[in-house]
Amino acid sequence: MTKGAQQALRRTMELHSSTTRFALACNNSTKIIEPIQSRCAILRYSRLADAQVLKRLKEVAAAERIPLDDSGCEALLFTAEGDMRNALNNLQSTSAGFGMAYCCQHPCPRVRARACVCVCVFA
Repeated sequence: MTKGAQQALRRTMELHSSTTRFALACNNSTKIIEPIQSRCAILRYSRLADAQVLKRLKEVAAAERIPLDDSGCEALLFTAEGDMRNALNNLQSTSAGFGMAYCCQHPCPRVRARACVCVCVFA
């Protein structure tokens, strides 16, 4: 979120603080301006283990009827780095048809290695 957008959010928070509660989520609190931080109760959480992320990804994929194989799980876990929000966003984007490399901006190492082997073998 840009500094200007954060200033606008701060103003909205000031105007509606008596009737509204805001919940914000971020990965790096140092990028949030101090006036917003001072109006918030800051809760810090550690990154999730891959097993925890994988369990939820499989539950969501099953509920949404999204086919998810082992290589897809591996790529989602690699790019998520313990961030459930990132994993779910990438699952949604990938299932919408954008493809893993587009959504995550880099393939997981096994996918990259497989592509390199194919290029070397078939070149």
